[in-house]
Amino acid sequence: MVLGEQSYGEWIIYQDKIPTYHIDLFNLKYESNRILKKIIEDQNGTIEQIIEAINTKHNLNLHFFKRTLFSIKTSSDLIRIELKPFPLEYLCLNRENIDR
Repeated sequence: MVLGEQSYGEWIIYQDKIPTYHIDLFNLKYESNRILKKIIEDQNGTIEQIIEAINTKHNLNLHFFKRTLFSIKTSSDLIRIELKPFPLEYLCLNRENIDR
């Protein structure tokens, strides 16, 4: 699952290779999006640094989709899934966890 090339401020977060969470810095309906936007805008870390710190603190395997340089698609199915907003409990980080 991939967002379009022009999807600034949006990420799909995978947990153990399964698309699980959707972060959208412009959808302020969810508190986790508001917190992440504030952290990033205040230049307290990139989304990559934040996810890495969360993985370390909570012993998780959260990651972004990595496109391969070359691939051959043999088939594809269109499925609709509902991704959850990013969990608030993962965002209880202190500054030094993000700076690494």
